Amino acid sequence: MKQLLYCLCLTLFFLSCVEHNKKTIKVKAVPINGKIVGDIISGPSVLNDPDRFVWGGSVIKDDENRYHMLYSTWEYGASFNVHIPLEMNTK
Repeated sequence: MKQLLYCLCLTLFFLSCVEHNKKTIKVKAVPINGKIVGDIISGPSVLNDPDRFVWGGSVIKDDENRYHMLYSTWEYGASFNVHIPLEMNTK
């Protein structure tokens, strides 16, 4: 009886792991509306903050077809020391 219950639980567990309603994402690159001014790219389709470093932007679309952009910033001119170890596999 314990084996039957165990097999039933195991089967239900594996069946719950099956993906349903798989969605595909289509990405289409489009040109940006911007120009280089000095060392900075500026324009209406460029995320730029002159007081902060901006990186890592990710755009998501919600259920109401609105787009939201999440990104990281760091105060411009703030000093910080970063050590990034570089590992290379030569095999």
